Amino acid sequence: TPSVITREATDITLNSATVAGIIETDGGHPILEQGICYSTSTNPTIEHLIVKSGSKLETYSCSLVDLQEGTTYYARAYATNKLGTAYGNEIQFTTKARTYENGHEYIDLGLSVKWASMNIGASSPEESGDYFAWGETTPKSFYSWSTYKYCNGTYDSLTKYNHNENMGVVDNKMELELSDDAANVNWGGAWRMPTEAEQDELRNNCTWTWTTQNGVNGYKVVGPNGNSIFLPAAGYIFEGTLYHAGSYGYYCSSSLDAPRY
Repeated sequence: TPSVITREATDITLNSATVAGIIETDGGHPILEQGICYSTSTNPTIEHLIVKSGSKLETYSCSLVDLQEGTTYYARAYATNKLGTAYGNEIQFTTKARTYENGHEYIDLGLSVKWASMNIGASSPEESGDYFAWGETTPKSFYSWSTYKYCNGTYDSLTKYNHNENMGVVDNKMELELSDDAANVNWGGAWRMPTEAEQDELRNNCTWTWTTQNGVNGYKVVGPNGNSIFLPAAGYIFEGTLYHAGSYGYYCSSSLDAPRY
């Protein structure tokens, strides 16, 4: 029978992984079938779940899909000739599990902070979710200076978060207080809006790919560790009209613009 080696699993996600095999020798007879067998029990055989390799190369890999998240699997490469089936060494791997803070999922991208898997008010990563004026914590139907919480009806009558004496009351607050942070108020726990520096880290240290996910345009953002989030192009609302949905996304930080003189 053949002699086979199993390589360690790679590209492990919530529901998939890749496992490779190496056929050291064919046992003197042509290989009839080769692949990976796997199970949640030890010593998997071809009587368990298998993925056949479409190639007859000495080194091959198979994608294992429809796996359960947060579950340990055992896998072995196998190869069959006319004298029987031989198995490689057993390897094990554990699929990734979803992680939550106060009931809301977050994704570790390999950065200094974790990022939400979807927008506030959304039930999936592709949904736009709720729209907020900066510093307000509830959505509304009409967005303008006349309805803004922290002014007296005009852009130059600010009552909070202002560093310019020509724009209203000066308090020099440069970061949102948690009581004015839509993420913290709506989701609680340790959730908060990102700072400008944290947004810069997301922009500069991840790979951004414009794509369509479940029919929605947006950016797939892949972190240094290979994990990703999807930012839908949700547009913005001015007064009562939604603009640029499907073309642009506007995501606020918790940081006020730096003073300009």
